[in-house]
Amino acid sequence: MRFADDFIVTGRSKEVLENEVQPLVEQFMRERGLTLSQEKTLITHIENGFDFLGQHLRKYNGKLLIKPSKKNIHTFLILQPHLW
Repeated sequence: MRFADDFIVTGRSKEVLENEVQPLVEQFMRERGLTLSQEKTLITHIENGFDFLGQHLRKYNGKLLIKPSKKNIHTFLILQPHLW
């Protein structure tokens, strides 16, 4: 069984996300007995890219690029040695 416990929140600026949105998300989750994982929480610009559900998302030259994450590729190759 797998749980869908990852999500993305977008915002206009890093400051808005850190100072306004993140506290609201934490409150929303706390009311439901949940916590926001500090290890998995990342506030970054889309042009720097980020990994989400085994994919790497990044905006490059105005286009959204979605590719398998390096970690996901590495795991796949380790589990499928006959492919390399």
